Amino acid sequence: QGRGVRSAHGPPLILGSGRGASAAADALELQGFTVDRLAPGDLPDSVGGLSAWDAVILDNVSARELSLQTMDILETWVRTRGGGLMMAGGDSSFGLGGWQGTPVERALPVEMDAPASPYIPSLSMVVVIEKAGSMGGGAGGGHEIGCR
Repeated sequence: QGRGVRSAHGPPLILGSGRGASAAADALELQGFTVDRLAPGDLPDSVGGLSAWDAVILDNVSARELSLQTMDILETWVRTRGGGLMMAGGDSSFGLGGWQGTPVERALPVEMDAPASPYIPSLSMVVVIEKAGSMGGGAGGGHEIGCR
């Protein structure tokens, strides 16, 4: 699949989509960005329709709130036009929002499923700091504590 390239001239225009207040969109607006806000069901129905924006934020949006066609459009827009896609967390986003296996999951750099088994590192380290002086040497005595 081809990768999209996008040239930016001036401040980016951002499309925020979510239910109610969006902390991400609010923070961007406080920094001077222009954020247009649409309900999830009102997102553009074509790749060309998204071309007015440089990035889309899905803020606590469930996969059930977008049609499969809209998800395909978002993925195509990211891959071929270089559009930015961000998902902000909440009780209806990522794995909890049912995004596993969707075009939006493929467009994002994350996996929506938790791994079957947690990663457990094979290295452990214990640091002991002896402060009482009971290991000998006292102040400036210079005895070392052995490490294994």
